[in-house]
Amino acid sequence: MAWRQNAWTASAHICHRFSVSVNLKAVDSSSSSWTLAVVYGPVDDQLKQDFLDELRMIHAQSLQALLVCGDFNLIYQATDKNNDRLNLRTMCRFRRAIDDLVLEELYIHGRLYTWSNERRHPTMERIDRAFATVSCLEMYTTHHLRTLPSDSSDHAPLLLQLCMEPWARPRFRFEPFWMRMDGSLETVAQAWECQVPNVDACRLLDIKFRRTAKALQSWSMLKVGSIRSQLFMTREIIAQLDKAQESRALAMDELAWRRELKCHSLGLASLAHTIARHRSRIRYLEDGDANTKFFHLQACHRNRKSYIPTLLYEGAWVSSEEDMEQAVYSHYKRILGTPYQRQHSL
Repeated sequence: MAWRQNAWTASAHICHRFSVSVNLKAVDSSSSSWTLAVVYGPVDDQLKQDFLDELRMIHAQSLQALLVCGDFNLIYQATDKNNDRLNLRTMCRFRRAIDDLVLEELYIHGRLYTWSNERRHPTMERIDRAFATVSCLEMYTTHHLRTLPSDSSDHAPLLLQLCMEPWARPRFRFEPFWMRMDGSLETVAQAWECQVPNVDACRLLDIKFRRTAKALQSWSMLKVGSIRSQLFMTREIIAQLDKAQESRALAMDELAWRRELKCHSLGLASLAHTIARHRSRIRYLEDGDANTKFFHLQACHRNRKSYIPTLLYEGAWVSSEEDMEQAVYSHYKRILGTPYQRQHSL
């Protein structure tokens, strides 16, 4: 694994049968302590339950922030194997252990499977993984986990970079609730009806999309603003009025303001709930779950999963933002072709 930190101090090595647990702490002032557990799961099915029990013991003895990674020799879903020869009982036990410990799996970029038996018709599985608690993911929100070439091994090595900044530049995000507000459709229509002479169809479409995105962002900041900040300020004012009510009687205008703020906070909370549900796409969302740390981490997880670090274009790998933009533009320009005068129309 690769650590994008200056220095670390390690302590409290705890050795077990299937794992090694180490407490880590960065020396800079902005960091905090966390626990790294490196595991090697048993191949024997009779020892797998002991391995899962040991994971629970490590979780109980570790710090609040825990990162577990290694060769688990276990799968918990059917897509982790390229055939249907599955041990459903062991899969259920592994899934139950992950749920009990409230661990979130780190998405692996690069390959679907991490192990192969290297035969002519190989059996491939995803048994090398990394899990982390919610507090650990909050410490390293820009982590990136990817596979490396297997070389002489039958396992694909995993490279975990804890601190990357590929999402430093803000991205445009369309919110569906905009279309239910007054002025949104007019903003889109006005931005889309732009005339750009002497450009091809692909470039014209790109310019229209960019102008529409900027127009919607400006309209949203003017008409909507930050929902989270508004909700925080509304709740803070209500709390101050509640505190003042304990020592004196509120005036009539203060009582009316308090009732108005409470209705406003309900609307803002419902709107924040809708935004978070759309970003995470969790179908089993219940009332109030949008305020949990796990729920918001799901939205961040989807961003990390859809992030494209490199592109293969004309036999060469490109990684910078400018090169990838140019490669995508050239690819679709070649597909769409060049504009020409049509003799017939519908």
